Amino acid sequence: MDKWSRKKMKEIGKTRMKANYWKAVLTAIIISFVVGSAGAVNSGAAGADSSTEVSEATSISHQLSEMNATGIAFFVIWTTFAVLIVFGIVIVMDAFLMNPLEIGCKRFFYLNLLEKADIKEIGYVFDKSYKNSVKIMFFMDLKVTLWTCLFIIPG
Repeated sequence: MDKWSRKKMKEIGKTRMKANYWKAVLTAIIISFVVGSAGAVNSGAAGADSSTEVSEATSISHQLSEMNATGIAFFVIWTTFAVLIVFGIVIVMDAFLMNPLEIGCKRFFYLNLLEKADIKEIGYVFDKSYKNSVKIMFFMDLKVTLWTCLFIIPG
């Protein structure tokens, strides 16, 4: 029972961080870029001038008002198609690249608790159990996504 006291865990964490500090910092930076890059994709125009945004919005609404029904349908179909393509690419990158890197980073930190871990642990999944890890993480992401849909469409 004393093995997992707060004081003991804090001592173990400090000892392991001192032994592997720069590797742990590098791994933390890698995982923050891998996991955090999905949110950065949507923030592209954050620094744009508001007057430019207003004039662009006015221009787009003016162009849409001049289109006939066929043109609007064509615009909606192609926009939807482009969004689905981008969404598909993001899902594929997440499943085949980001999830295995995330598993590797978590493995690094776990092994760092027990022994002196090497940076090569980040790529562990690519060497040992890539297909199984991709499959498991894909189904985990799918399950989380479907359960999250219950916030939008309740039971």
